[in-house]
This record gives sequence, C-alpha cells and structure tokens, in this order.
Amino acid sequence: MKKGFTLLELVIVIVIIGILATIGIFQYTRMVERSRGGESKSILGSIRTEAAGMWLSQNTGSPATVPAGTFTPANLGIGLLAGQLPSTCTAVASPGYYFSYAVAQNAGNNGLRIVASRCLGANGKQPGMTGATVFTLSLDTNFVLGTDQWDIVGVPAGIPYPY
Repeated sequence: MKKGFTLLELVIVIVIIGILATIGIFQYTRMVERSRGGESKSILGSIRTEAAGMWLSQNTGSPATVPAGTFTPANLGIGLLAGQLPSTCTAVASPGYYFSYAVAQNAGNNGLRIVASRCLGANGKQPGMTGATVFTLSLDTNFVLGTDQWDIVGVPAGIPYPY
C-alpha cells in the first residue's frame, strides 16, 4: 500500500496558502502605512509644542495674539537645510522622511495650521505612495481657545482613521 497525498489535496493546500498569503500581505501593507502615518502625527505634535512655546513667549496680551509672521516654516524648523524637517518631497530634501511639512499662521494671529503631505514615488523615503493614495494630515491650533482640530484628507483605502 502506497502512502502520500493526492493531487487534489496538494492543490487545495496550495490554494489555502495562497489565500492566507494574500490576506497577510494586505494586512502587512496596512500596518506599515499606518506606522508611517505615526511619523507625521508625532512631528505635527512636536511643531505644535514648539509653536505653543513661541506663542507663550511672544503673546501681546489682550486680545491674545502674536505678531504676524511669528509662525514661519524657518522659525519652526521646516525647510531644505540640514537638520530641518523637509518642506518638499525630493529624495535630496527629505531623506528619511515619508512626509513634507508646511505651516501657516492663522489670520487672527492666535494659532496656526500645520500640514503633513505624504511623499510620492521616488521622493522621500522608499517605498513612496502612488498618486491615488496621497493624503494630507493637518492640525489646526487656536492657542487662545486651547483647541486642536485634526483633519485627514484622501485616506488610502483600508487605512483606518484616526491615523
């Protein structure tokens, strides 16, 4: 009597392994992209902390504002120089970063908007994303009211919010 597996049993096992591998790769990709989003959230929080310190030191009283132009990218460490957070997505300007960063002072000079935009393709740390999955994470801060509002635009399919 010969022992072994039939061709049908082998095919079924291969199909099951293929299905599990496909699900595993999708979950892995989701997890990796979610962790990359953590980079932007952490850096946005750091920029916010830096800006809050600037606001506290330069607050002009009532109504509570800071001089226009206080929250510039250069003042908050964003730019193209060594040691700064990247303001654009290029392989040269943003080695080690998955996002580019921008800031804008609120019209009322009482807070700011910080934006992190996901780098594409060969720009920034690899692997980059495709144009169909670009998203932007932003933080609107009002230091007078003590409020923060997070916003995410263009969330890639399968990436849960909050990022």
